[in-house]
Amino acid sequence: MFYQKGQAARREGNLDQALAFQLRAIENTEKAIEINPYNPFSYNNLGNSYKELALISDTRGASSQALQHRIQAAEQYKKALNMGDPRREVHAIWLNFGNLLVDAGDYDQALFYLREFLKAYPENPLGHYWTGYCHFELGEYEKAIPHFEKAIAVQPEMRSWERLAQSYERLGRDEDAIDVYLRALRYAPGSIEVRYNLGVLYHRVGQSDQALRHFEELLKISPDGPYSSRVREMIQVIEMTDRSHSR
Repeated sequence: MFYQKGQAARREGNLDQALAFQLRAIENTEKAIEINPYNPFSYNNLGNSYKELALISDTRGASSQALQHRIQAAEQYKKALNMGDPRREVHAIWLNFGNLLVDAGDYDQALFYLREFLKAYPENPLGHYWTGYCHFELGEYEKAIPHFEKAIAVQPEMRSWERLAQSYERLGRDEDAIDVYLRALRYAPGSIEVRYNLGVLYHRVGQSDQALRHFEELLKISPDGPYSSRVREMIQVIEMTDRSHSR
């Protein structure tokens, strides 16, 4: 309970409250371990709280403190995994350990734990998303693509659509990226991010009419939103270019 409250407080920007909740969570979990030192999930919970403390330290710019908390979290996850508990649910700890390493930017090592998690949960969208994310950050875009596709097939989320499209863009496959965003648009027709990215990509491949269509639709949805100024500038550029070509 304290862990979830602390996580929510961190996401809302209430860092002092988040810290207090996580310290309470650690205190309660340590008491549970004293009573039963052979429960892997207690060590997993302790690791999760230390991972949250690391994220709080990251937000505050305390990098050395964040590193120490991640070391503490890793120690707890290792204790849990080294118990050899045969229950399938224990494999979820591999995902938590992998995410800890993702937060630290250690993508190669994170992949090891994420692959172990996917052995037990081969259709899990989070496992595939974070595996794809690691490959993406390592510049391994071809390897990232099937994982983002699998994540989308089970749980279509905008972050998966965006990373999938960006993978194709990094490979120079703009037409494939456009197809991804068109699929995303059917899932989220009101997304200004998708409209913006489609406009940019269509402009890049020389399809100015399609670019204008998506930019104009974006302005209808969000006339004063975060993309509006940039989109109006791009519309002017496209229209000026089209006029010069028509002379």
